Amino acid sequence: MKIKIDDLPEKFAFLDPAGRRKPEQLKKIRARAAIIVIAVDELRRIFVLEAWAEKASALTIRDKVFEINSNYKLRSFGCEANAMQELYAEMLMIEAKRQNLRLPMTEVYQPTNIEKTFRIRTTLAPVVGFGRLFLREDHHELYRELTTFPMCQTFDLVDALASVCAMVPPVSRTRHVDAAREAHATYLRGSGYPAHLIESRLNELYGGAPVELARAFDYTPTSRALS
Repeated sequence: MKIKIDDLPEKFAFLDPAGRRKPEQLKKIRARAAIIVIAVDELRRIFVLEAWAEKASALTIRDKVFEINSNYKLRSFGCEANAMQELYAEMLMIEAKRQNLRLPMTEVYQPTNIEKTFRIRTTLAPVVGFGRLFLREDHHELYRELTTFPMCQTFDLVDALASVCAMVPPVSRTRHVDAAREAHATYLRGSGYPAHLIESRLNELYGGAPVELARAFDYTPTSRALS
């Protein structure tokens, strides 16, 4: 089953400018900025469209933000705003306004009383565990961070992924089941099933958990990650 980006109207992005680290940490950790872009369907499956991380200057990060913003019609572009990072988010919004650009930036304040690895794990575990996270085949670094978390040397991308997933609003159970039924019916019709068998199959399935559809073309499910 092929899924086109245009069929996924809700898109979110998140930027971690990597500005919050203390000087003594920078000597030990290669501080990087990270940006994750996702698309979300009606079943709240998460499709990662872009995964970018680089030890970059403020101007390079700004240009990357504006590039992503122009490439995707985003519902929201989150930016970590703890400590001095708030100033960077404000700078981006000021510059976007100066250039007459629409930048749907939202300042995101991460909880300081929760350990980062715990926050990441509790955010991503339900998404990964229920098979709702899909990566492109070329997202090698993000996949590596996911499958080795929290033992990986860097997990900037996983951190940004957890943050952008947290931005996705919840969907009601009724809407979720209705969307799953309709999507499954569309899939069965496209596979050539006759109408009476489609109706019979849908009646068997619904009333229980939503059905996992055929996986997206050129995307790989990550159910083994964070186990």
